[in-house]
Amino acid sequence: MKFLRVISLMAVIVSAAGFVKQADANVAQDLTANYNKIVKNCGASDKPAYLCSGNLIRFTSASTSYHVWDPSYQSYTKKGIPFMYIRRDIPIDKAFQNKTLGLIYYPSMIVPKGKTGDEARCMFPVDGWTDGRILRCGEHSTYPTASKACQDQGIDTATSWINHFTSIPDNGSDRLRHQCGFDLSNVRTNTANIFNEALKAQQSLQAIRGSYSYNELLINVAPLTVNNLVAEPAKLPIQTFFYMVNDQGQSGLDDARYYQRDYYTQTGLIVPIVKATLDIKTGKMTYSYSDSDQLIK
Repeated sequence: MKFLRVISLMAVIVSAAGFVKQADANVAQDLTANYNKIVKNCGASDKPAYLCSGNLIRFTSASTSYHVWDPSYQSYTKKGIPFMYIRRDIPIDKAFQNKTLGLIYYPSMIVPKGKTGDEARCMFPVDGWTDGRILRCGEHSTYPTASKACQDQGIDTATSWINHFTSIPDNGSDRLRHQCGFDLSNVRTNTANIFNEALKAQQSLQAIRGSYSYNELLINVAPLTVNNLVAEPAKLPIQTFFYMVNDQGQSGLDDARYYQRDYYTQTGLIVPIVKATLDIKTGKMTYSYSDSDQLIK
């Protein structure tokens, strides 16, 4: 179901639009620059590339029952929110479950003033089936030993991860549940290299079987209220709400507009909407901004 909301803005909001619009118009360029930025680290061995490059994407579904930025029950009980990390050198062959919209976070080291950067907890080169894992980053209930953190099993390279991943038959979701995740928390060392090895594992697996088209990067949950809602949504590092048009011609624009209005109502801040387009032939993502897509402007 799509939620198209028509709102009327006060004159003071309209008068401020000129200032906000310039930042909005640049958002597609900023996303593209981050997408095209390929680095091995962000200045140190403990600063993985996701902190300053690439795009952190979370596909979502619109609902009037919750705010899109609040964590699900699984996310706050298991201490992690799943995102997808994409970059020009990491092709994807499809969007996530054919969904048409979501949000994108700023890389943590380049968040604007007043926003809080988020740190990753772990990385799975492919879908980690994290709903069935201990605290999302831990072992899966089906394979409690083989699926624990990669480093705890002596797995710290793409090659060793691939060997572990392919060590059991490729039946249904077995390999996804059996795989280990790379721990990126601050208790680990050399996390920049570990992150790179996770990306290499994803690339290697794509060469073997292209249907493994996206990774899973678990981000820490922001501070919550007693009702498990984000305590200060204005501080979340949301760079944009995005929409796509899927293979069936369905567009997520109306729902993205709903997100934009809801966030403005709750925080007084305007987050721009961009259109994301995935080229199936190349696996590359492009972004475009249109003033006509914005509900609030």
